[in-house]
Amino acid sequence: MNNMDIHEIISKRKIDTFFQPIISARTKATIGLEALSRTVCPETAQVIPFPIMMQQAIEYGLTIELDRLCREKAVENFMAVPRQQEDLLLFLNLEPTIVDKGVVGSGHLINLINRMNLKPENVVIEIIESNITDAEALERFARTYREYGFLLAIDDMGIGSSNLERTMHLKPDIIKIDRGLIKHVDRDYYKQEIFQSLVGLARKIGALVVAEGIETEAEALASLELGADMLQGFYFLEPQKIAQDTFKAFTIKIDAIAANYKQVRIEAIRQEQQELKFYNKIIDAIVVELRRVSQAGFESKLKKFVNLFPALEYLYILDMNGQQVTNSICCSDKCFRPGRKIFKAGLVGADQSHKDYYLYIKAGSEKYTSRPYMSLASGNLCITVSVVFRDMRGSKYILCADFNP
Repeated sequence: MNNMDIHEIISKRKIDTFFQPIISARTKATIGLEALSRTVCPETAQVIPFPIMMQQAIEYGLTIELDRLCREKAVENFMAVPRQQEDLLLFLNLEPTIVDKGVVGSGHLINLINRMNLKPENVVIEIIESNITDAEALERFARTYREYGFLLAIDDMGIGSSNLERTMHLKPDIIKIDRGLIKHVDRDYYKQEIFQSLVGLARKIGALVVAEGIETEAEALASLELGADMLQGFYFLEPQKIAQDTFKAFTIKIDAIAANYKQVRIEAIRQEQQELKFYNKIIDAIVVELRRVSQAGFESKLKKFVNLFPALEYLYILDMNGQQVTNSICCSDKCFRPGRKIFKAGLVGADQSHKDYYLYIKAGSEKYTSRPYMSLASGNLCITVSVVFRDMRGSKYILCADFNP
């Protein structure tokens, strides 16, 4: 790397472009290609990636020159790709420091695109907004290039200091979720929740979601299930030159992922249905017993059932105003967590009227089943089922059951 001469790289245009596909499993299509700039060290023949080149460019004050050269070479090479569809997108990385330098609206990029007969709507500009300190310059940049017709993508969301408020103001067309969040997402509940939150943000601002850095089939399937619209990563193809037969190679994987995803979703839906049947069977059995007693006998009935079914974590009963009329009953060896005093189960008199499992009942539902969430009673993942019942005197109450899925 010490033999690398950034001046020579720029003056002799010694930049090559590799591409990595961005695919849609749902439509079984290649949506676009991300351009990744490289050069080769002449002494060692070692490939030198863009970030290392940019480090030296920053030292010599050549960031704009290097960034523009990489974009020029990316567009030239993209135009030479044997495309199967006219609407294939080119994803172009923009060095964020040039936005802070005030290089906005110079016309270099739009002139390049026009000169190469490429439509701006076929180009996605990727930026890492957290690396840009001048928020006004960033918004001005986004506004200018959107008016030209370019699409805007926020890269590396989910790591570092990604600014969600700034992202909402920018209203990008695409959000790319970083590899750090994708790695092992198929078995990490916390990453799954963050992923779904970012998908929720994207939906609210009208953006599509790309899960980047996919390396395994499990990560691809989990990302799709969590709401990703597109996928990118080594699992499909390492960055490389794109030839006619290259598309055929990863198209096979796209078809396989699409087929597997369909099967996984069917199995997941079946499992959810089976779990709901199981939960409802338990709930119905408890309600039968509760109808035979008045409020004074509720807790003894709950203690009986909470020890019968290992899937149950807590049982508790509310009145129709959302106030607990029983303590939260749990088998002690399942719910006691030493040193976790922040998690506390509700006691008699606790106000649960702001919880969804009460609000849905109040709104007219006879039964409600939550999606999985973190229980404030135990700190465990749980699903709450609530149902209206009448005791032996005809008074209405709400039985709530927390199941550990």
